[in-house]
Amino acid sequence: MKKNPKKPALKKGGFTLVEVLVVVGIMTILAIAPFITLRTVNERVAFKDAQASILAALEGARGRAATGFGATISDHGVHIEGNTLTSFEGSTYIPGNGSETTLPPSVSVDSTSDTIIFSRLNVQTGTDTVINISQSSIGANSTITIQSNGAIILE
Repeated sequence: MKKNPKKPALKKGGFTLVEVLVVVGIMTILAIAPFITLRTVNERVAFKDAQASILAALEGARGRAATGFGATISDHGVHIEGNTLTSFEGSTYIPGNGSETTLPPSVSVDSTSDTIIFSRLNVQTGTDTVINISQSSIGANSTITIQSNGAIILE
C-alpha cells in the first residue's frame, strides 16, 4: 500500500490527559500519606504523655507523703479537674494551691474520685480510685488504679 502523500503521518508524542491525571492522583496520595501518619503518631504521643503525667503526679504525691516531705509533715495529694492535674500538700485540696499540669485537650480523663490523698508515712488512700484515660480519635484507652494501700497500677 502506498502512503497518501497529502496526509503526513502523525507522530505520537507527549502524554494523554488520562495519563497525566493518573500520575497527579498518585503523587497527591503519596504527598498526603505522611501527614495522616504524622497526625496519628502525634496523637499517640499526646496520649502517652498524658498517661505519664498522671502517673508522675500520683507517684510524686505518694513519694512525698511517704517521706514526710514539705513545709509541714503532712499528707500529699492530686486533684483532677477536667484536663488539669494539681499536686498539693495537705489533707484537703484548696483551689489555687499546688503545682498544676495541663493535659492535652484531645485526651479525656475520667476518675471515680476527683481528689486522691496519700496519708503521711503509710501512703494509704482510704479508698480505691480508678482513673480512665482515653483518646477517641485513635481508640486508645488505659486505666490507672490507685488501691487503698497506696499502690498505683497501670492497666
